[in-house]
Amino acid sequence: MKMGVGDLFIRLTLALFEQLEKVTLLFLGNQQHLNDYIGKEGFSQSEVAS
Repeated sequence: MKMGVGDLFIRLTLALFEQLEKVTLLFLGNQQHLNDYIGKEGFSQSEVAS
């Protein structure tokens, strides 16, 4: 079965969305970690910046 341009576009788009989903989950995990850190007593922005 020969793959048409439309099929190739769909496959590439799905592959891109899979990667974007991984990046989004990683970002959300980092954001949650920072929010937890900010909530701790004695939080200092200078500690996070260094």
